[in-house]
Amino acid sequence: MGSGSGKSSPSEPAASPKHCERSMESSVALAICNEYLAHTPRYDMLSPLNPIGARGSKKWFAIHDNSIKADRLLILMPLTSQCPIEPNETSRGLIMELFRALHHPYIYPVLDVELCSGHALAVLPYCSRGSLKDLIYKSTWNDEYLRKYDAVGVGLPPTQVARFGRQILEGLLFLKEKGFPPFRHLHTGNVMVQNGVARMCGLENTLVGAVPPPAARTAPAERVETLLLGHVLFEMCAGADTDLTLLRELSGNYSQVVEIIELIFGPRPPSLHELLLCELFRKIDLREMKGSCLPNFSQRLSGPCLALLNEVARRQPGARDDSSDPCPPSTPPPRRRYVVEQDYTEEWVHQW
Repeated sequence: MGSGSGKSSPSEPAASPKHCERSMESSVALAICNEYLAHTPRYDMLSPLNPIGARGSKKWFAIHDNSIKADRLLILMPLTSQCPIEPNETSRGLIMELFRALHHPYIYPVLDVELCSGHALAVLPYCSRGSLKDLIYKSTWNDEYLRKYDAVGVGLPPTQVARFGRQILEGLLFLKEKGFPPFRHLHTGNVMVQNGVARMCGLENTLVGAVPPPAARTAPAERVETLLLGHVLFEMCAGADTDLTLLRELSGNYSQVVEIIELIFGPRPPSLHELLLCELFRKIDLREMKGSCLPNFSQRLSGPCLALLNEVARRQPGARDDSSDPCPPSTPPPRRRYVVEQDYTEEWVHQW
């Protein structure tokens, strides 16, 4: 009951400045998303979602895709002064060209992108199982981030660790072959689990210059993805963030994985291609990579798209001066050949 004085009652404490700031950010984010949807009749707003990710500035919304009668995720994040991309229609076209070329069983698709009002918007498929981190911590994907992971997780079975590790490794190699800058945003929260398959997401973070996690900010470009994969492998085994003092304890159940983690965090970390030769990964059957229904992995990006990726790579933290590099990033490495055998891809091709 109000007192008429205009002051808050003792049972209704005044909101903190931080709470008011978050509320203001959420209102602005909702207004930007509604403006985007007003010009995109394909989608309708369903509801704002909890802050399900580690980035407080990143907002999440549930939307409905009217063209195929399916729910989608809409994410919104502010563009910072570190964003290397000019927010215009040309840039949007190049980004969409890139994401169409990144059609791969171990890369989570980005269906649409928009740069407007100082923000980047991206539309992703809905995934009811959530991320690899959700699987480890047995959490519900759309709960608040700070509540989901406040307890120790549960290590995954060794065979699942090996399979997910190999799938992530294949995704990283594919990005490298496309000329994508080092993916400094790899962590278990940026790996979606869909029909038992690990699919990397969060690629938009790289393009808009988002600040990477602490472990990736200063690592050299040629090592950073290997090191981040090591952190992911550890968390899949231990159900917790990396603590190398626990490796001896983990070696009983995860002897082969521990050997790889020790190599990764040793004096000379192996390259991604060297990791591919490890026995743990060599024996994994990549059934999603087989079959005539797969996209053309050899599709090449246009010169302007590669130039955009070069600029993104140049602006990354820890980037080196490539002016004397005999193999500039605009020349992707030779592409590997994939053997086409029996078609096991029915689950994957129907996920969109």
